Amino acid sequence: MSDTNEDNAGSGDAATNKELAPCNASESGQKRGASKLWCDFEAITAELFQHAPEYSDISDAMDQKNALELELKEANRQNSSLELCLKEQMKMFEERYAEWAKEKNELITEKDGLKSSMAAAKEGEMEEKTKELAALKEKVESMSSAVEKANTESGLTGRERDLYRGQLKEWERYVSQLEDIDLTDVGEKIDRFFYECYNLFHTHFFVDLPMDLLADYLQWEKRVSDLNIPLSFPATNSSNAKGIRVAAALHVLSTHLYTFIFKPCYIPETESDSQTLREILSHQVRTSTGQETHMRALLLFTHPPDQITAAIERTVQATTDSILNRLNLFLPSSSTTTDTFRAKLPVLLHHGVQLWRTMQSSQKMIEVSIDDENFLEWPWSSLDQFGTTIAQPPHPPKFDLLNLFPRFLVPEDSHSVHSGYVLWGDQELAIVADQERTEYLSERRARVVRGFAGAVVGTGLRRERRYSRAGSDEDRRAGSLPSSPTTRRFSFLERDMQRTQVSPIRNAA
Repeated sequence: MSDTNEDNAGSGDAATNKELAPCNASESGQKRGASKLWCDFEAITAELFQHAPEYSDISDAMDQKNALELELKEANRQNSSLELCLKEQMKMFEERYAEWAKEKNELITEKDGLKSSMAAAKEGEMEEKTKELAALKEKVESMSSAVEKANTESGLTGRERDLYRGQLKEWERYVSQLEDIDLTDVGEKIDRFFYECYNLFHTHFFVDLPMDLLADYLQWEKRVSDLNIPLSFPATNSSNAKGIRVAAALHVLSTHLYTFIFKPCYIPETESDSQTLREILSHQVRTSTGQETHMRALLLFTHPPDQITAAIERTVQATTDSILNRLNLFLPSSSTTTDTFRAKLPVLLHHGVQLWRTMQSSQKMIEVSIDDENFLEWPWSSLDQFGTTIAQPPHPPKFDLLNLFPRFLVPEDSHSVHSGYVLWGDQELAIVADQERTEYLSERRARVVRGFAGAVVGTGLRRERRYSRAGSDEDRRAGSLPSSPTTRRFSFLERDMQRTQVSPIRNAA
């Protein structure tokens, strides 16, 4: 039994060994495979350790990329917010502009209504004065015809002849009061009077104006445009700006001297009557000197001296008020110099009246003009104080010439008593003042655009500084780093604001 068991045990061991033999072979194969895998793992690990710095840089770059993407998303969000803010501000601007346009239209309508009512009133007054002047003209022509008949008709009776002789003697008495004056001396007095005018106006208009007046540029441009003088008025206190204001003041004075002071006679007093008489005398002196002389003598000496003196006082006062009203923009308010000018201007006008009274009593009629058909061909004088003429100005002049003082001429023999003064369009003062105004407008528009853009893009500028940390200026110039998207965006915003903001300013100017 034991033998059997041993045999069985022996047979069992043999069987077991047979079964284990394949297992051992399998385990040996697995060990060889694991050894190979371990060798491959060690090789891969060695290679990873060898390239560890490069993989670390890639990780840092990915982190930086993620951070930049977050910043880009934030910038885009802020850009959207700024665009919404800009749209709201543009909407507010358009609404305010529409209100301004509506107010402007209402003011234009109101002005047209006032203009129509005033025109109707003046038209009635003009018709009445025209009738009176026509009656006076008819009377004068009738008297002139009577003189001709008295000289040409020989069949008059003695009584009629005596009557006409009496009328002729009365007229000759008026004509005899006309004097043969020294025209050269008168010309020198006229020139001294002009420099008296220039000195007074230079003293009181070559001055600094308040900055609050000049700062309100739109109001300044509107008021200088109301002067209707073809000059450029820089809104500054530079020497050129003050010089151009002196020139404008002299032009206003010249037109008032011509219209109110140097007129044919002081009675009648209205401007329309004076202009009509001026045209009649100008026509007569070129067709019949005798008629002009008799008519001028009658107009000058038929009125009592006290009436003429009273008319002169009213004329001087009205002229003073008109000049001050026209030039109050260039006079500093509530200043001693302005009060002095208000006091000295009537004195200056009285000097002009005295000088003109001498010329009125001349046997040869002296004609005054500031523009006529020979305006451009006349040999005008110019002021050295306003610079020389520029042969090739940087841009075409805005005007040919601007009158600063009337000319005086004897039309009977075309003798020039005084050539008058003008500012040429290509004279240095006019050209430089126009350049200064143009440069001022450009700078002002640029400031407006920069100020508006700065208010909108303040946050964007801070974002641009954050981008400057990502690389050097040399890198940006070389193109190795992208420029800030915020900066590129605001360049377009500035162009949009130029189209919407600058254009109305240019139109107002």
